[in-house]
Amino acid sequence: MNLILDGKYGNWTLPPGCTIILSNNPNNGSYNVTDVDVAGADRKFTINLKPDINSWVMWASGNGIKEECINFLYKCPEVRDNPDAPSYRRWTQFFNAIKNLNLRNDVGNDDLTYVYNIGSIAVGSGNILAFKSFIANHL
Repeated sequence: MNLILDGKYGNWTLPPGCTIILSNNPNNGSYNVTDVDVAGADRKFTINLKPDINSWVMWASGNGIKEECINFLYKCPEVRDNPDAPSYRRWTQFFNAIKNLNLRNDVGNDDLTYVYNIGSIAVGSGNILAFKSFIANHL
């Protein structure tokens, strides 16, 4: 709290003009978090963000996410726009886990098993079946 309030932590001090940006998850039952008390809430601005596919595509394009993976999320709103959809962060973790696979050629059975096992944990088996179908059909 000293860092936020005074810009100091022990003997260390933030440079002049420095701004601290914090993030948190909402206390809506989906996360194991608690609300910030009134005193803490009074010391910050809160901005609620909503994920956006176009922003994610721009980010992913410059951060090593395979084109096939970007196209899948972009062209398949059913896996990203429903209330139970995995977050873009979860999809990104999955895409990073398979970044060394060559998805443009026929993926071998061992690779498909890997994709299914990792993906089922990361984003759910139904979403992975859709992803595998997307890749198999060279979409």
